[in-house]
This record gives sequence, structure tokens and C-alpha cells, in this order.
Amino acid sequence: MAKTDNAMTGLMESMRSTQQLFAANPMTGTHARDFWEMQQRMLAEAENFTSAWFVRRNQATRAAMQASEKLANSGPSNPAVLLEVMAEWQKASMERMSDDARECGEMLGRCAGLLMRTEIDAAEEAKDKIKKATKTADSQPV
Repeated sequence: MAKTDNAMTGLMESMRSTQQLFAANPMTGTHARDFWEMQQRMLAEAENFTSAWFVRRNQATRAAMQASEKLANSGPSNPAVLLEVMAEWQKASMERMSDDARECGEMLGRCAGLLMRTEIDAAEEAKDKIKKATKTADSQPV
């Protein structure tokens, strides 16, 4: 039981020290808010990308099923049909993969922009708060 009490005391002391550290820094709340807002926007970007990606994967599955049906109905004994069906399927697959890569790059660019904008805004806000905190009142010489 004594070990548990000592562990709890140590934990409580650690939490008090951490709380004092955060309380001493007026920027902590601002940074935390900005961080979580940026996270929310980045998650929205990722959700938009993955939604479009899943649509393309469903299209790919349907295209593969249609190609399989065409081959089963007319292609096994006709090499020309086989080549035509495969070429169509591969072309559409490459277009989807190209869209995946393009949209992924665009998403990453937007996320990097969000990160940079958040950091710039936080630095400007910190600068303003520091200016206000260190600004001395007009004083009259004695």
C-alpha cells in the first residue's frame, strides 16, 4: 500500500509541475487550439481524398467484373477480343492510378499549406502577445 501511495504522490507532483509549466506560458492555449483546428482541417482533407479513392476502387472492381464477363462470353477462343478487353481495362486502371497520384499530391500540398499557415499565424500571434506583455507604460523620469 505504501508503494501505491508513493507512486500517486509522485504522479500528482509531476502533474502539478506540468500544470505550472503550462500556466506560465500564455501561448500554450493558443497553440493547442491552433494545433487541433489544423488537425481537424487535415482530417477533412484526408477524408475527401479517401472518399474519392474508394469511388475509384469501386469503379475498378466493376470494370474488372465487366472485363471478366466479356472474356468469358467471347474472348477465350478469340485472341483479338482478349487483347482488346485487356487493353481497355488496363487503360482505365492507369487513368484511375493517375488520378490517385494527382489527388494525393494535391491533398499533401493543401495539408502542407495548412501547416505553414497555422505556424505563421501562431508566430504572429506570439509576437503580438510578447509585445503586449513586454510593453512598458509611458513613464516620467523622477
